[in-house]
Amino acid sequence: MILSICIPTYNRSKHLSNCINSIITCKNKSNLNFELCVSNNNSTDDTDKVIELAKKRIKFKYNKNKTNIGMT
Repeated sequence: MILSICIPTYNRSKHLSNCINSIITCKNKSNLNFELCVSNNNSTDDTDKVIELAKKRIKFKYNKNKTNIGMT
């Protein structure tokens, strides 16, 4: 069984970085089989930079919307 960790984000780069770092730490201490998915609602902050750095440390699925589609 695979656990899916899905993170929706919009202009929360600091929190996204903390979240991904926590997931990486847990992955290194566990043999849990999981996938990580991040969905970016067209953030205008440093989210792209956080994603770029995180992809060097862990493999995950990433989607960035071309426009902000709101909360729904």
